[in-house]
Amino acid sequence: MKKSQWNDEEIETLLRNFPKIRDKRDSQEIYQHIIKKESRKHRYWIPILATMATIFLLGILAASMIDNRNEYVGFENKAMEQARSDSDSGYRVMQNKKIESTEAPSDSGDMNEKGEQVDTVDQEATPISVYHIDSATQSLVIIPLFDKRNVNYFVPVTRLVDKFAKDQLGENTVQALSELDVAALGLTELDLDGIKITEGANEKTINIDFPKDSSLLKNDLNVESLFITMLKYQNIDKITYSTEGMPGAEFSHRGYLTEDNIPHFEKKAYVAYQFDKKSPQFLVPTNMSYERIEEALEVTKTMQTGDGISSSVPKEFIWKQVFDEGEQLTVVLAEEAILQNSKSDMLALEAILLTAKDFGFETVEIQNSTIEHVGSFDLNEPIQVPLAPNRIK
Repeated sequence: MKKSQWNDEEIETLLRNFPKIRDKRDSQEIYQHIIKKESRKHRYWIPILATMATIFLLGILAASMIDNRNEYVGFENKAMEQARSDSDSGYRVMQNKKIESTEAPSDSGDMNEKGEQVDTVDQEATPISVYHIDSATQSLVIIPLFDKRNVNYFVPVTRLVDKFAKDQLGENTVQALSELDVAALGLTELDLDGIKITEGANEKTINIDFPKDSSLLKNDLNVESLFITMLKYQNIDKITYSTEGMPGAEFSHRGYLTEDNIPHFEKKAYVAYQFDKKSPQFLVPTNMSYERIEEALEVTKTMQTGDGISSSVPKEFIWKQVFDEGEQLTVVLAEEAILQNSKSDMLALEAILLTAKDFGFETVEIQNSTIEHVGSFDLNEPIQVPLAPNRIK
């Protein structure tokens, strides 16, 4: 390093020769200036502290929000899991119910080919008509009832009672009628007050004696048809009428009559009657007669519904041929016929049997059936026609 050419004295002399610099401010002014600088130094910490405090607070808030979010997400997840669990449980319950309903046997019947419920019956099922009686100990009492909504149709009901003589028919009929709860059937009974039913000139004749003021003589009902319906199943051929012991009676719509022959074969179709869904079903004769059995049988399937009356044979009960062989009627079923062991088809068979009886047939044979039994009816053999319709206890 090069040694300096200036000594201390020379430097000191040089500094003295520099122009003089003087601070013209007084001491107070200088003091204030220093205070301001000090104050400015302290103010720089304020923003820093505020910033740090803000950052600190933001950190706390952020942490709190994160915790809350985690809690919400956790709750939401739990809720979703619970919902899925409930849904799965509900689905399993529904599936179990479906399985139970599929596997559980039905108490009310079987299913047909269409998947519909069938009101099946067993071979011990009792027909609604009377087919056999012990003639040594029993007698039939037929009570003609009617529905006020449709007085054109009579409902003959049958009771089995202890054996009685022909001359006791009247009192046994009145007795049987008094024991019958007609209102429960939705029907109306004949007013037999003061009427005497006795044996006529022979065992196949019945005399009916009216009081002069009998309501039956003034009634718009076809009273004679009601009595014919009552007696045609009793092996009676004729009714004679009298009024208080004198021959003949004056009816409101037919005038003066002394007698009526009882047609045992009226050639009528038997259709279904039911007052309401809670009432029993009966089979009743139509108010019209038909020339041919084929016509009458067709009516059993096509009868219009109204006032308790409806068809007695379902449309699926299809036959392709009906012919007679003496006292036997043969019904040949079509290939597409659906015959089931059900209450409705059992009623249909009885309607056919009663219709056949009203044309004078003794038996009915059902051919080409896909089943062997409908209730207690054996379709492998000709079936005996009933003695009387609509048995009641």
